[in-house]
Amino acid sequence: FSMPVLGCEVGRESIMLVMHTSGTTRLPKLVPLSHGQLGLGALCVAQTLNLRKGAAVNLNVMPLFHLHGLQVNILASAVAGAKVVCAHTFDAKSFVSWLCGGEGVD
Repeated sequence: FSMPVLGCEVGRESIMLVMHTSGTTRLPKLVPLSHGQLGLGALCVAQTLNLRKGAAVNLNVMPLFHLHGLQVNILASAVAGAKVVCAHTFDAKSFVSWLCGGEGVD
């Protein structure tokens, strides 16, 4: 499997992702998020949680359409080179098993 390299430059201000707000105060809005915003946030989380390559496996049970699930779990792990396991759906019994060391999750 290979993909062609695209000839575009990506900077900190380049838009990486567009997400919807929840619309709790008004109608939902589209919010563009830049590479810099998401990258810096992920780096801060990775450093705060001491995520690193070869250490723990991180468990994500948050939906990826929510910024917390995407940035705190997936992007922070990617920035740190850490492994992440994504649960297909939340299941309390599986979650407790993972917390007790199943799947290599710490």
